[in-house]
Parts: sequence; C-alpha cells; structure tokens
Amino acid sequence: MASTRRTKLATVITAFVLSMPGLLAVVPAHAEGPPALEDIPLGAESLPSYDRDEGSLETRSIAYRVQPLAADDQELAVIPDPALRAAIARVQNVSDPSRLTKRNVRGLQFIDAPDAGITDLTGLEIAENLSLLYVDNNKITSLEPLRGLPELRQITASRNPITDIAPLSTIPGIDFLELNWTNISSLEPLRGNTALWRLQVAYTNITSLEPLSSVGTLTEVYFQNTAVSDLSPLRGLMKLSALSAPSANISDLEPLRGLPRLSLVNVNSNHVADISVFESWPSIARIGFNKQTVSAGEVLVPSGADHYTKIDVVDIFSMPYGNRQAVTAGATATSDSEGAIWSGIAQDATELSVYVSKSVVAGGPEFSATVTYPVARAVYLSGDPQPGTVGEKYQFAFSITDGFTATANVQAATPGYSMAEGAVPGLTLSAAGVLAGTPLAEGAYVFEVRGTDRHGNTLDHEYMLRVGAGSVVTPPTIPPTTGTETPAPGSGTAAPGGLAATGNNVPAVLLTAAVLATLIGAVLVARRRRRTDG
Repeated sequence: MASTRRTKLATVITAFVLSMPGLLAVVPAHAEGPPALEDIPLGAESLPSYDRDEGSLETRSIAYRVQPLAADDQELAVIPDPALRAAIARVQNVSDPSRLTKRNVRGLQFIDAPDAGITDLTGLEIAENLSLLYVDNNKITSLEPLRGLPELRQITASRNPITDIAPLSTIPGIDFLELNWTNISSLEPLRGNTALWRLQVAYTNITSLEPLSSVGTLTEVYFQNTAVSDLSPLRGLMKLSALSAPSANISDLEPLRGLPRLSLVNVNSNHVADISVFESWPSIARIGFNKQTVSAGEVLVPSGADHYTKIDVVDIFSMPYGNRQAVTAGATATSDSEGAIWSGIAQDATELSVYVSKSVVAGGPEFSATVTYPVARAVYLSGDPQPGTVGEKYQFAFSITDGFTATANVQAATPGYSMAEGAVPGLTLSAAGVLAGTPLAEGAYVFEVRGTDRHGNTLDHEYMLRVGAGSVVTPPTIPPTTGTETPAPGSGTAAPGGLAATGNNVPAVLLTAAVLATLIGAVLVARRRRRTDG
C-alpha cells in the first residue's frame, strides 16, 4: 500500500513538471536590455487544453490501483444517468453497464467522457479513489455528488450548465480546474485551496478573483471574456507564470509588478494604458497588449468648428524603457506623432477617437489602443459688454466654457484671450479676458475677441461696445460791458463805474456772483456723482 502511494505521488509530480515547462528554470534578468518577445495576436485566444496523450502515463498508472475489500462490494451501484454508467463501465471493463457494482465505482480512478450526454453525476458519492474527471461538453448542472471525494485532483467540466461549485470547498487538494463556458459566478469555494496550479474560468459570469488571493500555488489563470477588472488578488503570487485575460475589463497591471516567473501575459482587448510594469517581469516571453480601448477626459471643441487639435494624446500612456506611444490612425498626427488633428467634425459629434500604436520593444510586439474623448462645445458665456463713458473708468470680463483657456505644463500656444479684430480707444484686453481702461472717444465700437486653448484651438466672438460722451456742463454767456456805456433813454441814471443802474436790471456785480455760484454748484454736483458711481 505504501509502495502504491509512493508510485502515485511520483507520477503526479512527474505529470506536473511535464505540464509546466520552464517552471523550474532559472529566472533571467533584463540586465542586457529588453527581452525578445513573441506576440499573442488578436484572435489567438484559444485556451490550452489537457493533453490526453501526455496524461496517458498518469491514467495508465493509476488505473490499476489495488482497492481494499468492503462488505457491500458486490451490490449493484446506483447510477441513474445511463451515459455516466456507460462511461464508468468502459473504464472498468464491465461489458454490461447494468451490472456495475459498488466495488467498480469505488475503484474508479478516472473518467474521460467528453460529449457523452451526461446530465447527472449521482452515484459518484462513493468514488473515493476518483482522481481525474474529464466531462467537458455535457449537460451536467450540479457537482454535488463530488462533495468530499478525498482523491479528486483534476476536473475539466467546461461547456456544462453548472452554476455553483460549492462542493469544491470540501476538496482543498484540487490542483487543475477547467470550468470555461459555464454559468458560475463565484470562486469563493476555492478560498483556502492548497494545491491549485491551473484555473480556467473563461466565458463565465466571474467578476472577482479575490478568493484566489491566498492560493499561493497558482501558476496559470485564464479568465478571458469575463467582467473581472481587479488584479490585486494576484499580487504576491510568486509562482504565477501565465495570465490570460483578453476581452475582460482590466485597466491596471500594477498588481503584477515584480512577479519573477511571469512569462505569458495576454490582455488583448482590455482598457490598459500603462504597461511600464513590463520592465519588472524578468521571465516575460509572450505578450498580448493589442486593441486596448481607453476612455479619456472630455475635450472642448470650439463652437461651430469642424476641426480640433490635441497635442498631448499619448500623455495618458506609459511605456517601458522610456518609450512614447504614437498616433497612427483615426486623425492626422502632429509633427511629433504625440498629438492628433481631427477634421470634418460634425456639429452634433459626441466623441472623437484616435488610434495609437508602438512596439513594446524595438522590433517586438505592439501595444495598440483606441482612445475616445467625449466632446463638449466651448462657447462664450458672457453677453454684450455694458456701455462705457468717455473719461470714466471701465471694466468688463469675458468668459468661455470653464477649462477652455486653462493652462498646462505642455503648451502649443499661450492660452487666454486677445483681440482678433478691432479695438476700443483707451481700453485693453488682458489674457485673463478682462477689458479695462478709460474710454477716450465716443462711439459704437465693433470688435472680435479670441479665446485660445493650450492646444492652439481658437474661439472667436464679435461684440459691440457703446461709449457715450458723458455729462458736460456749459456755463451761461456773460454780456460784454464797458465803462462808457450809456443807459438807454428812460432806463435810469448812470451808476459809478459805468454800469447801468435801472430800476429793474440786476447790477453786473450780482450777475457775476451768480455765474460763479452756478459754476461752483456744477463742480460739486459732478464730484458727488463720481462718488456715487464709485
């Protein structure tokens, strides 16, 4: 018995090593520069399958394990599903499946029955020596009969309508599990597993890898076409060598930083913008970084414009070894290939897209992505300026949709406001959009204000400012007088100094005082008005 167990252990170890080439290889470093890489092209997302030929050594060696006798060995086994009964009879060399005994089931060590029409695993509850179960492409809905089977190590049950893997929580020694194209939604039953090295859950309803965070034996994980977005549960899984997750929902590879055995990473058709972590994978040999879709921040296209420039498209990407992404399609690239110039933009456009692509290392596979920007139209928010007055201080602030004239570290143009056409004598327009000064001349002035963003896009708007003449006080006219003036006949006698003295006319001195008083009053009124306006 001890010899049989040693043989089994040696066989399992041999199969594990054979199925994991390179696992025990010395981990190289990037000391001599970027490694040579193999591309995983789009459409090459097939899942690795268990090689039955390589596995035949294992299945032959375990098929003849000697089983101890039990009192009910010769009782007929209860196997309701005829397809399962036939599969067991074939393995156990029983010519009549209806004559299967409990001993036949207890001695069963593997089932290899894909596409067999199996719907029910009932009867396997007593298969205490079952180690390998290959039942892909059947109609199995429940794994419950497998609960607690002590020797079960490998299960491939892809393309079955299974929704729950709870029974696997009672089998912590499962080391190989394929459940692709099933309806499972949780990996919780795998929490605490101590042996799992390959897991395939592609095309399932899985959304989280969190239960795998403590599965330190995990070497390969495949979850393409799932809604998984967070790789943080894989952080620190130092044996991980292969991660395949095309068409998932991944945007951040940082949790994989520093994994020394990682040789395959396939995240084609995800949302990754930063692949600088690539530098930290000394064993990397195969990558898939193609066809990322990245949603970027909103762009403000000037109202009415059918063209738009963005000079810093590639700034949202991080490449290894200091490389920079490059605009290659979807818009005209700027002279440095880091920006894009769109033309023919429809007035009702809601987004702009551009394609970037660059080799990860010289001559190696590409990292490509489509970047999409939501579009909003930039407009002037300020109405016509209020009227001004000659000689009086004036100020008015123009404004455009918030963010259009904002500054940034990289600038193709000095953002802000300027006069595109026309002027108002005495007034100047600051870069902040403030028109200020003291009007010098009356008139109705038409001018054009230009707002410029940091990418060089401009938004012009025509305004009119009316400047009035202001309040001008005209003093009364004083009639000329002379010392020899002769009073009109019948108007009285001449007074001293030559001024006419009449019974009804005001003496000239009083008239002069009245004029002075009027002028003083006008000055006081003007001063009061200025204080009020201030």
